[in-house]
Amino acid sequence: SGVHIVYTKKRGLVRLTGPLKQNHTIGFLLDQNAGKRGMKVPFLGFPASTFTGPALLCVRRNIPFFFAYSVRKEDGTYEVILEDLVYPEALSDNKSDAKAAVEDILRLMNQKISAAVRKHPEQWFWFHRRWNN
Repeated sequence: SGVHIVYTKKRGLVRLTGPLKQNHTIGFLLDQNAGKRGMKVPFLGFPASTFTGPALLCVRRNIPFFFAYSVRKEDGTYEVILEDLVYPEALSDNKSDAKAAVEDILRLMNQKISAAVRKHPEQWFWFHRRWNN
């Protein structure tokens, strides 16, 4: 299908350098608990530890991102919703503060996931303890 999985436990962001140089699109699943490695930002109205890697990548390399999700339709097919590109420099007034810029991006990402879950709650199936730590 042309999809390649990159496991990000060990040097994951470094392993994404090649695909980025080849103008590949990189996708992340963001509704996971990042534990002590993450940054707490609101998710569905509650502070939740969120992985910083995707936002760090956007800030460090000035890479735009977009939010996408799929919705299963009654006939069993899926509709994929792609939102507009977001440019990190346009999102944050914190250009000189990378940590604040990362937090701004994570906050927006979690808002977008929260909005999708609220719009289609029957579509969100989640096993993990999102609000631990």
